[in-house]
Amino acid sequence: MASHYQGNNRELAALDAFIALTRAADAMQTAAFGRTPVPEEISMTQFEVLEALLHREPLTQAEIGKKILKTKGNISYTLDKLVKRGYVQRRVCDEDRRERLIELTSAGRKLIGDYFPHLARSFALASLELDEFELELLAGLAKRLGHGADNQTTQPKTVSQGTTPRTSKLSENQKLR
Repeated sequence: MASHYQGNNRELAALDAFIALTRAADAMQTAAFGRTPVPEEISMTQFEVLEALLHREPLTQAEIGKKILKTKGNISYTLDKLVKRGYVQRRVCDEDRRERLIELTSAGRKLIGDYFPHLARSFALASLELDEFELELLAGLAKRLGHGADNQTTQPKTVSQGTTPRTSKLSENQKLR
């Protein structure tokens, strides 16, 4: 990707990777949700909460916020709406009574459970450009990149301290695939 920034190879490669990942994620999300829209009775943020709970319930409000990248205030408002609609419930945590655990109700489990397989198929269709091995490789690399970036917030490094820029071994044809 062309850039007017005149940084070193590592900086340019990192910016290109960020832009490519962001655009690819946006394109996949647009295609998948275009094919399988979120049920009308819930917002996108409410869907994200229900989806997080579908796979890992119960969760605390803070855990939900971290998983779906929303603020505590936004999560509180969203949970209030989901509780009012009967899709989730709050209960006191046995280990720490100050903490509230959020879990799906039967209505919430039915709503997200019925919808999610259709969405998964839509994401599979949106990713047909890559084979399964490539998707698994991409997922692993993206997770590794994310964990590394998370670690940078607690232990910042500079490029010269901990990494050596690598020469790309991908041919131009591989980069365009």
